[in-house]
Amino acid sequence: MQYHFLIPLFLLLAACGGSSGSAVDSTAEPPPDTNQRPVPDIDLVDPTDLPVSGRFDYAGEISLDFAPAGGALQTATSPLALDVDFGGGDAQVTGHADGFSGYNGRIFFSLGEIDRTAGDTRPAITGTLSGTLKEASENYLVFGTFDGSFRGTSQDAISGRIVGSVLNNSVESPLSGSYQAGRAP
Repeated sequence: MQYHFLIPLFLLLAACGGSSGSAVDSTAEPPPDTNQRPVPDIDLVDPTDLPVSGRFDYAGEISLDFAPAGGALQTATSPLALDVDFGGGDAQVTGHADGFSGYNGRIFFSLGEIDRTAGDTRPAITGTLSGTLKEASENYLVFGTFDGSFRGTSQDAISGRIVGSVLNNSVESPLSGSYQAGRAP
């Protein structure tokens, strides 16, 4: 029996564990998303117009910016695969990113929910992300949230932002990023 679905939950819980001895600056601003990709020039979809059933796969790219342990700003980009189940329960948007430039590891998108009452002032999608990136001998535990909106009359694309933290050597640092993905044929 495979338990891959437990990995993101375990990583998130491990990151939220005791914080004694860690140097966390809760007032620190996330680094600017210096590698933000241009958002497709496609109109945003009113969430009330989203389908209530059906499933689509999306493929795109994620970009994460972080300065671990107060060091230099680092950017990690990767291909991204998302699955959207418009009729799903609490996990309507899930996915993963691996193949990061200069890093080994995987980031999981989980517990993504679609809010059909969001209107045009809030993102239609919210969820959590977690995972680990490794660069040489350094491990970066990544955890945070993502939001996003659908674009195009047939939900042709998704784009959104990422905020969270990176834990490295017991020091928590802010994380920011963005993603965009087009519907797979």
